[in-house]
Amino acid sequence: MRWRDGVDPGYLAATLILIVGSAASLSLDVVGAGFGIKGDEATYVSMALSAAYDGDLAYERRDLERFYEIYRTGPEGIFLKRGRQPSLRLQGRWPLVTIASSPAAETDRLYFGKSYIYAVAAAPFVRLAGLNGLLLFHVVLMVGVLVAAYRFLAAQSPPAVALTYALGFVGVSILPLYTIWLTPEVFNVVLVSSAYFLWFYKEVAPPATGRLGRLIRGPTSDVLAAVLLGLATFSKPTSVLLI
Repeated sequence: MRWRDGVDPGYLAATLILIVGSAASLSLDVVGAGFGIKGDEATYVSMALSAAYDGDLAYERRDLERFYEIYRTGPEGIFLKRGRQPSLRLQGRWPLVTIASSPAAETDRLYFGKSYIYAVAAAPFVRLAGLNGLLLFHVVLMVGVLVAAYRFLAAQSPPAVALTYALGFVGVSILPLYTIWLTPEVFNVVLVSSAYFLWFYKEVAPPATGRLGRLIRGPTSDVLAAVLLGLATFSKPTSVLLI
C-alpha cells in the first residue's frame, strides 16, 4: 500500500489536490468565475447564507439585501414556500409513528423551498469564508470522493493502479466542473459514493487493524450506508433509485 519511502501515493495526491484546490477556491472571484447565477443557485446560495449568518431558513429582507450585496442583482428563480408545523403521532398499527404537519401560525413569513441539507452542511464553510466557502466545501467533498475511491481500489490493486483509476473516476467525469456550480450536485455524489463505499468496502478490504477499521467492515457500516442514501434521497428524491 506504500512506496518504499513510506509515503502513500493516494493520500499524498489527495493532500496536494486539497491544498491547491483550497487555495484556488479561497482566491477566486466566485461571482465572476462562476458566470453569475446558474440554475437554482439563487435558492441554494441564499439558503446557505441564511443558515450561516442568521441560523435559520426563513426568507427575510436581510437575505435579499445580503444577496444583492454579493451579486449586485436580486435572486432569480428563487423557490419559496409557506411554513408548516410538524408533529409526531403514535398509533396502534404499523407504522407506529407517523409525521403530520399543519400550516404554521405565522402567515406573513416565507421559507426556502428546496431541500435544506446541503445548505446546512455547507453553512460552517460559508461562515468561515463567505461565498468562497461554498467552493471550499466542494473541494473538500471532491477530495473525499477521491480518497474513498482510492481506498476501495487499493484494497485489491497496487497503489499506482488504484490512484490512476481513482483520479480517472473523479477527474474524467463532469464532477470537477460542478465544483463552481453552487448547487448540491457534488454533495449528492459524495453522499452516494460514501454510502456505496461503506456498503461494499468490507467485501474487498483486508483484515481490520483498529476500531475504525472494524466498524467499516462490520454490520454498522450497512446502517451508515442506509442513512447516507436516505440523506441523498432527501436532498434529491431521484437518488432513491440508487438503492
